[in-house]
Amino acid sequence: MTLNDVLKARTVVSMVYKEKMPVKLAYKFMKFLKTTQKDEDFVNEKTKEFIEEYGERDKDNQFVYTDTGGVKVKADKHEECAAKMAELRDTEVDDYEITFTIDELEDLKLSVEDITALSPFIVEE
Repeated sequence: MTLNDVLKARTVVSMVYKEKMPVKLAYKFMKFLKTTQKDEDFVNEKTKEFIEEYGERDKDNQFVYTDTGGVKVKADKHEECAAKMAELRDTEVDDYEITFTIDELEDLKLSVEDITALSPFIVEE
């Protein structure tokens, strides 16, 4: 399992976080978010470091932003930055003990993309 797997699953769980659901599933989701928070914090911290290292700055030493609001990467550092980000996303993490069954997820309205993101945490009954 990779950091990317964890972050994708966290995105799905965060999406349904405020929906009404069976108490056991809500509790598992809460535990999942608490347990995996350290992974998200780690990725956020490393991303900040990458921005400091690879972010383009103007003459006033302020970051230059793209049209979409992200920090612009230095022109000669695109490949290096992309490789570091890919390496970060692909970092292996220990499997989590928190898993979900299809039956537990039954009441939620999830897309195939959502189920795919949750799949590392889904166990067959």
